[in-house]
Amino acid sequence: MEAFSVLVAATIAYVSFSGYRRAGSTTILLLGTAFLAQATLDTIHTLTYPGISNPFIQSGSNQAIYMWLSARISGSLLLLLSATLPEKEIGLKIRAKVLMVAIAAVTLLTTISTYAVKEFIDVLPPMFIPGKGLTMLKIGLEDFVAAALAGTALFYLRSYLKSANRTILMFTIGVAIFAFSEVGFMLYRDVYDIYNFLGHVFKLVAFLAFLSGLLLAK
Repeated sequence: MEAFSVLVAATIAYVSFSGYRRAGSTTILLLGTAFLAQATLDTIHTLTYPGISNPFIQSGSNQAIYMWLSARISGSLLLLLSATLPEKEIGLKIRAKVLMVAIAAVTLLTTISTYAVKEFIDVLPPMFIPGKGLTMLKIGLEDFVAAALAGTALFYLRSYLKSANRTILMFTIGVAIFAFSEVGFMLYRDVYDIYNFLGHVFKLVAFLAFLSGLLLAK
């Protein structure tokens, strides 16, 4: 399921960047960057999930959670910016350069996050304690993500009510489901329990709603 959500996120980024190159929309650029960040960071998150062995980075609950939070925080903030910043058109001559800057920023974020988790996991505050569950820090950060997503949903809804645009409607539905998925990530006591599973299900549905909205715009 996580691998499929990474594939959907990467597809959203590709379709968004294709639209950005044609129209130069800052909103679509931010949307694509948000999902590119989530695709790359969620890939590392999947590789660090407990029970997954890989030659690059040690797997474990806290490693996976830190990569997860890097994806969710960066993604939710970029989505919020896409919904709140005024729509602008980037000039044709610099569109490619701006896109490369966005991709480079995502690459840098992924590199720094992965290096920090790999080298400093022993000194970073724990997000999950076996036998006890999530720490208050983890729950607080998920609350922050949920609040950012809920705010984004309200801005998208306001835009839809003004424009009756079906793409914006699907974005509104997607980000609302995404915010709701955060509930599961605040409740689980084991990384394989039903709350964590349902949270991933809702996340995947949210991504598919975003993809549907982009395809409606084509």
